[in-house]
Amino acid sequence: IGLNADPFGAVPASAFPTNVIIAGSVGTFNSGPQTVTNTDTISVFSNRAGTSQSNVLMALGAGVKTIDETGGRFFYSGTSFSAPTITGAVALLAQLFPNLTGAQIVDILFRSADDLGTPGTDSIYGRGRLNIGRAVQPIGATSLAGSAVPVTGSNGDAPPASGDAPVKNMQLGAIVLDGYSRAFAVNLARTIKVAQQSQPLRRALEGNSRVAGASTGAVSIAMTVAERRDLPNGYALSRTGIGPEDLRKARLVAGSAVARLDRKTAVAFGFSESGKALERRLTGAEAGAFLIAKDVAGTPGFDARRGGSMAVRRTVGPVGLTFAGESGEVWTDIRTSATGSPYRWTSLSMDRNFGRTWLSAGISRLEEKETVLGGRMGAALGAGGSGTTFLDLEARRELGSGITASLTARRGWTKFGGGAFTSGAYGFDLAKTGLLNADDRLGLRLSQPLRIDSGGFAMTLPTGFNYDSMSPVYSLVRTGLAPKGRELDAELSYSTRVLGTGWLGANFYGRRQPGHIADAGTDLGGAIRFTLGF
Repeated sequence: IGLNADPFGAVPASAFPTNVIIAGSVGTFNSGPQTVTNTDTISVFSNRAGTSQSNVLMALGAGVKTIDETGGRFFYSGTSFSAPTITGAVALLAQLFPNLTGAQIVDILFRSADDLGTPGTDSIYGRGRLNIGRAVQPIGATSLAGSAVPVTGSNGDAPPASGDAPVKNMQLGAIVLDGYSRAFAVNLARTIKVAQQSQPLRRALEGNSRVAGASTGAVSIAMTVAERRDLPNGYALSRTGIGPEDLRKARLVAGSAVARLDRKTAVAFGFSESGKALERRLTGAEAGAFLIAKDVAGTPGFDARRGGSMAVRRTVGPVGLTFAGESGEVWTDIRTSATGSPYRWTSLSMDRNFGRTWLSAGISRLEEKETVLGGRMGAALGAGGSGTTFLDLEARRELGSGITASLTARRGWTKFGGGAFTSGAYGFDLAKTGLLNADDRLGLRLSQPLRIDSGGFAMTLPTGFNYDSMSPVYSLVRTGLAPKGRELDAELSYSTRVLGTGWLGANFYGRRQPGHIADAGTDLGGAIRFTLGF
């Protein structure tokens, strides 16, 4: 047994290093039980790779089952039996991928081999042991056939409104090419991450904040700051230029300023507040103090970290017209590829009072530069952001004795590079003021957060490949994003003033199929909050 490969293979390998494979053998044949063991170890009869290590490939050559000269079963051992195994692998690759050259086939078998012995190419096992299963899988960067669009292990995060849509079971077939221009069929849907459930109660109660407000004439200002417990000295504004540097111990959570310009016009500006919240402040249609059940017309359809916002209201006869806008970033409990992506929302609404009834209709536009309703699609699935048009309808009725009922409905139409879908959200509020005293308020909200109702991906994808012309065959592929689950939220809230300057609030809620996930257990919870002074 030599320390170097037999010259019969070593000589041509040195002359044609990219086209020659020298076969070595692994395994030990146990003749008694007729079994093969030690398949990770070089056979005792096999030459070592030695100076030809860059061209040596190991394969099973011990106890290879075949027939003898009589046609009976026989177990042979030797590199003469590992060599045909490697030759068969070469033939299989040539048959499956007719575009490959001999040098490419050799390179694929070397790159896909199981590493044995010393890490990397070594003087005993050479390039390693043949792994035909890995050899027929993509190697190198993969991209959609006919394009340079990369296809990676993860090609997107589904939007929260898609809930438990069976993404992994969808059929979004396409042909991708690997680093050797070999065609493989993949299901792009399996590369999309399903949206995670959010934790709204923890987020609603996160941190310790204080609220202050002041008004003078036609101008009112409200501000919320949150304590940073890791630093002493109480509360102050952070990064606002207010107060000396050593007193910046808190972050600005939210702030707004409302000014009446004249009898018919009012304007509001906000920080970390939604444009819809400012609109409601100008119209007087407050949404109530709910922690979990969202104002379906006040969210973009996903959790957001708001930046700046503004609203302008003008009354024209009996009708009020309000223009509002906000900008911000996508926010998620568990970080995804969408987290931190920017968005911009603008709306125009019209409202009017009919005695005890107040009606409002609005149209809004959500522009996302990188995301799709808070999800994000990779280049293979139509990356590049999305645009959503929302139609919002709201009706409120004063029922007497301090009781108010309201209905809200939202319909959305979203278009993105990979398709389009429609969505909907609905809410019902019932409120009673002056229940136990003049300042308290009891509220009940039933709502369905934004949910995709129909539509999804509709893409022209390469679904076939012609090796003769090395060109893909295209077809239109469709698959839906509507979830099976439907989240329904119910929340009861109560708030009242106590001890003069104090405030007491209590909220109890239940979420059925949270996150629009049918198999998710009901989420029940509550919170009692008390504040006193500033």
